[in-house]
Amino acid sequence: MNMSSTPGRRPADGHDSDLLSLDQNEEILRRFLYVHDPSMDLILLGMVAFGLLIGVLFPSLVSLWVESLPGQGLRFRLACVLAGLLVGCFSYGVARFTLYRANQRLVALANLDPLTGLANHRRFVDLLQSGLGQAKRDGRELGLILADLDQFKQVNDSEGHLVGNAVLVEVGRLLESHTGENGVAFRIGGEEFAVILPGVTLGGVLKLAERLRVAVEALTLPGLPRVTISLGVATFPENASSPNELVKRADDAMYCAKRGGRNQTVRWMPESAAKVEERAPSSARRQGEPRRKRNPRRPERSPATA
Repeated sequence: MNMSSTPGRRPADGHDSDLLSLDQNEEILRRFLYVHDPSMDLILLGMVAFGLLIGVLFPSLVSLWVESLPGQGLRFRLACVLAGLLVGCFSYGVARFTLYRANQRLVALANLDPLTGLANHRRFVDLLQSGLGQAKRDGRELGLILADLDQFKQVNDSEGHLVGNAVLVEVGRLLESHTGENGVAFRIGGEEFAVILPGVTLGGVLKLAERLRVAVEALTLPGLPRVTISLGVATFPENASSPNELVKRADDAMYCAKRGGRNQTVRWMPESAAKVEERAPSSARRQGEPRRKRNPRRPERSPATA
């Protein structure tokens, strides 16, 4: 499956939207976790061989101090060999189980965002691919919400990164609690989140996105600033047929929400592509030309926010 990166993120917020591309460090970690290590197999087999060797040598060592009964020497030697083999196999099993649990823990850590505890970008890529494939096989729908906190850089600049991190933790907890069992919430970037909703119709995705927006806007905690969030919604198969296309269209819808004044939910519509194309020359303007005044006309909004 082609996992090429999507177009550039909103110039107003300065993010990268390579949501479906694994960076080099993640790819190295993936190979580390799942690679077959022949040297470890040799070590484990050596444990079995060592146990067997002890079983062979033990009767000879014992015979230096203890004399076996007539006719019992062979039985004693066979018993020691069997015992050594069993101990070696038991050690092999314990080591294998320990490695298995350790790798499970590493995989879990590799798939979790350490700050919010949500699934991370790696897990987002994996679940979006597998979820979309399952939706195609079952003939079901799949919804995607991309969400970005509005002007979050100002929070970090004015309040400090510790406060900013606390805001991200609370927003992540809120998203996870509202998503429930119907989907999976992710933190896929600095202040960017996503929700994958298998088997949920467009209307259901829009309702959840709007509930998330309202909940974030109403979030008040002592010592933390108020924040808002902009959300873009796209669904399979109505809006897209591949993971890249689904991400791009949800991303375009979110850009329209940003451009339309922030703190709103926008569903992807064909007109969204034309509006997003207008941001292409913006990179040249950022090099030195003054930025033009934003178009005050608001984009097409979802029925949930009307």
